[in-house]
Amino acid sequence: MAYNGITLIVDVFGNFKVLVPLPNYQPPDELPERYLKVLNRSQPESPASIRLLSARQIVGAIFGAMTNHVTYIERKHVNVDGLEVKLRITNCWRKSLYFDSKRFLAHVEEFGIPICMKSEQDFPHNPIPLKIDELRAKRVTEYLVIFSLVANALGVPSEIATISVLEEMRDNPQPPS
Repeated sequence: MAYNGITLIVDVFGNFKVLVPLPNYQPPDELPERYLKVLNRSQPESPASIRLLSARQIVGAIFGAMTNHVTYIERKHVNVDGLEVKLRITNCWRKSLYFDSKRFLAHVEEFGIPICMKSEQDFPHNPIPLKIDELRAKRVTEYLVIFSLVANALGVPSEIATISVLEEMRDNPQPPS
Protein backbone atom coordinates (compact mmCIF):
# COMPACT_ATOMS: atom_id res chain seq x y z
CA MET A 1 0.00 0.00 0.00
CA ALA A 2 2.91 2.38 0.63
CA TYR A 3 3.68 2.46 -3.09
CA ASN A 4 0.13 3.10 -4.36
CA GLY A 5 -0.12 6.86 -3.72
CA ILE A 6 0.22 9.77 -6.07
CA THR A 7 3.39 11.78 -5.52
CA LEU A 8 3.40 15.49 -6.34
CA ILE A 9 6.59 17.53 -6.47
CA VAL A 10 6.31 21.34 -6.90
CA ASP A 11 9.41 23.52 -7.25
CA VAL A 12 9.86 27.23 -6.40
CA PHE A 13 9.01 28.22 -9.99
CA GLY A 14 5.61 26.50 -9.95
CA ASN A 15 6.77 23.56 -12.08
CA PHE A 16 5.39 20.27 -10.97
CA LYS A 17 6.02 16.59 -11.46
CA VAL A 18 3.30 14.06 -10.77
CA LEU A 19 4.03 10.38 -10.32
CA VAL A 20 0.86 8.36 -10.74
CA PRO A 21 1.03 4.62 -10.18
CA LEU A 22 -1.49 2.91 -12.42
CA PRO A 23 -2.63 -0.51 -11.28
CA ASN A 24 -3.18 -3.27 -13.79
CA TYR A 25 -6.77 -3.05 -14.91
CA GLN A 26 -9.19 -5.91 -14.37
CA PRO A 27 -12.42 -5.36 -16.29
CA PRO A 28 -15.50 -5.88 -14.11
CA ASP A 29 -16.66 -8.66 -16.44
CA GLU A 30 -14.91 -10.88 -18.94
CA LEU A 31 -13.13 -9.11 -21.76
CA PRO A 32 -15.33 -8.78 -24.83
CA GLU A 33 -15.23 -11.82 -27.11
CA ARG A 34 -14.12 -9.62 -30.02
CA TYR A 35 -11.07 -8.49 -28.02
CA LEU A 36 -10.16 -12.03 -26.92
CA LYS A 37 -10.36 -13.32 -30.51
CA VAL A 38 -7.82 -10.73 -31.64
CA LEU A 39 -5.60 -11.49 -28.65
CA ASN A 40 -5.71 -15.24 -29.27
CA ARG A 41 -5.16 -14.79 -33.01
CA SER A 42 -1.60 -13.61 -32.38
CA GLN A 43 -0.73 -16.24 -29.77
CA PRO A 44 -2.93 -18.22 -27.40
CA GLU A 45 -0.79 -17.53 -24.33
CA SER A 46 -0.99 -13.75 -24.85
CA PRO A 47 -3.62 -13.00 -22.19
CA ALA A 48 -1.27 -14.21 -19.44
CA SER A 49 1.65 -12.08 -20.62
CA ILE A 50 -0.12 -8.76 -21.26
CA ARG A 51 -1.30 -6.35 -18.60
CA LEU A 52 -4.09 -3.88 -19.25
CA LEU A 53 -4.15 -0.23 -18.24
CA SER A 54 -7.49 1.53 -17.87
CA ALA A 55 -7.73 4.51 -20.20
CA ARG A 56 -10.38 5.92 -17.90
CA GLN A 57 -8.02 5.86 -14.89
CA ILE A 58 -5.32 7.63 -16.88
CA VAL A 59 -7.77 10.33 -17.99
CA GLY A 60 -8.87 10.77 -14.37
CA ALA A 61 -5.27 11.11 -13.20
CA ILE A 62 -4.53 13.76 -15.84
CA PHE A 63 -7.72 15.71 -15.11
CA GLY A 64 -7.13 15.57 -11.36
CA ALA A 65 -3.45 16.52 -11.44
CA MET A 66 -3.88 19.35 -13.93
CA THR A 67 -6.98 20.78 -12.27
CA ASN A 68 -5.31 20.77 -8.86
CA HIS A 69 -2.16 22.37 -10.24
CA VAL A 70 -4.04 25.17 -11.99
CA THR A 71 -6.04 25.76 -8.77
CA TYR A 72 -2.78 25.83 -6.78
CA ILE A 73 -1.28 28.43 -9.14
CA GLU A 74 -4.40 30.59 -8.88
CA ARG A 75 -4.57 30.40 -5.08
CA LYS A 76 -0.88 31.17 -4.61
CA HIS A 77 -1.13 34.03 -7.13
CA VAL A 78 1.85 32.68 -9.05
CA ASN A 79 2.50 35.03 -11.94
CA VAL A 80 2.61 32.65 -14.92
CA ASP A 81 0.86 32.91 -18.26
CA GLY A 82 1.18 29.27 -19.09
CA LEU A 83 2.61 25.84 -18.42
CA GLU A 84 4.74 23.45 -20.41
CA VAL A 85 3.98 19.76 -20.25
CA LYS A 86 6.36 16.86 -20.82
CA LEU A 87 5.46 13.29 -19.97
CA ARG A 88 7.21 10.12 -18.88
CA ILE A 89 5.72 6.66 -18.65
CA THR A 90 7.62 4.01 -16.73
CA ASN A 91 7.02 0.30 -16.22
CA CYS A 92 4.94 0.09 -19.38
CA TRP A 93 6.58 -2.91 -21.07
CA ARG A 94 3.99 -5.45 -22.28
CA LYS A 95 1.11 -3.23 -21.23
CA SER A 96 -1.86 -2.32 -23.35
CA LEU A 97 -4.29 0.54 -22.98
CA TYR A 98 -7.87 -0.72 -22.72
CA PHE A 99 -11.12 1.11 -23.50
CA ASP A 100 -14.59 -0.33 -22.99
CA SER A 101 -15.63 1.14 -26.32
CA LYS A 102 -17.05 -0.19 -29.58
CA ARG A 103 -14.79 2.15 -31.54
CA PHE A 104 -11.69 0.79 -29.79
CA LEU A 105 -12.79 -2.82 -30.36
CA ALA A 106 -13.27 -2.09 -34.06
CA HIS A 107 -9.77 -0.59 -34.18
CA VAL A 108 -8.32 -3.65 -32.41
CA GLU A 109 -10.05 -6.01 -34.85
CA GLU A 110 -8.61 -4.12 -37.80
CA PHE A 111 -5.07 -3.41 -36.55
CA GLY A 112 -4.44 -5.72 -33.59
CA ILE A 113 -3.95 -5.02 -29.92
CA PRO A 114 -1.54 -2.17 -29.20
CA ILE A 115 1.17 -3.42 -26.84
CA CYS A 116 3.94 -1.19 -25.54
CA MET A 117 7.34 -2.79 -26.06
CA LYS A 118 9.37 -0.17 -24.16
CA SER A 119 9.89 -0.11 -20.42
CA GLU A 120 10.08 3.71 -20.26
CA GLN A 121 9.16 6.59 -22.56
CA ASP A 122 9.71 10.35 -22.47
CA PHE A 123 7.59 12.47 -24.80
CA PRO A 124 6.96 14.72 -26.61
CA HIS A 125 10.37 15.88 -27.78
CA ASN A 126 9.44 19.53 -27.20
CA PRO A 127 7.20 20.54 -24.26
CA ILE A 128 3.52 21.23 -24.95
CA PRO A 129 2.77 24.89 -24.15
CA LEU A 130 -0.55 25.47 -22.40
CA LYS A 131 -1.96 28.90 -21.58
CA ILE A 132 -3.54 29.26 -18.14
CA ASP A 133 -6.50 31.18 -19.61
CA GLU A 134 -7.16 28.38 -22.11
CA LEU A 135 -6.88 25.77 -19.35
CA ARG A 136 -9.58 27.61 -17.41
CA ALA A 137 -11.83 28.03 -20.45
CA LYS A 138 -11.32 24.65 -22.17
CA ARG A 139 -10.09 22.22 -19.52
CA VAL A 140 -11.59 19.12 -21.08
CA THR A 141 -10.15 19.84 -24.51
CA GLU A 142 -6.68 20.69 -23.19
CA TYR A 143 -6.54 17.66 -20.88
CA LEU A 144 -7.68 15.34 -23.66
CA VAL A 145 -4.76 16.60 -25.75
CA ILE A 146 -2.41 15.45 -22.98
CA PHE A 147 -4.22 12.11 -22.68
CA SER A 148 -4.04 11.58 -26.45
CA LEU A 149 -0.24 11.84 -26.25
CA VAL A 150 -0.14 9.20 -23.51
CA ALA A 151 -2.41 6.92 -25.54
CA ASN A 152 -0.28 7.45 -28.64
CA ALA A 153 2.87 6.51 -26.68
CA LEU A 154 1.09 3.29 -25.69
CA GLY A 155 0.24 2.51 -29.33
CA VAL A 156 -3.29 3.86 -29.66
CA PRO A 157 -3.71 6.61 -32.28
CA SER A 158 -4.73 9.92 -30.71
CA GLU A 159 -8.06 10.22 -32.50
CA ILE A 160 -9.07 6.63 -31.62
CA ALA A 161 -8.11 7.25 -27.97
CA THR A 162 -10.08 10.47 -27.69
CA ILE A 163 -13.20 9.08 -29.34
CA SER A 164 -12.97 5.83 -27.37
CA VAL A 165 -12.57 7.37 -23.93
CA LEU A 166 -15.45 9.77 -24.54
CA GLU A 167 -17.60 6.89 -25.81
CA GLU A 168 -16.70 4.79 -22.75
CA MET A 169 -17.57 7.60 -20.35
CA ARG A 170 -20.86 8.30 -22.14
CA ASP A 171 -21.95 4.65 -22.37
CA ASN A 172 -20.63 3.55 -18.95
CA PRO A 173 -21.05 6.46 -16.55
CA GLN A 174 -19.91 4.43 -13.53
CA PRO A 175 -16.14 4.51 -13.00
CA PRO A 176 -14.28 1.19 -13.32
CA SER A 177 -13.67 -0.71 -10.11
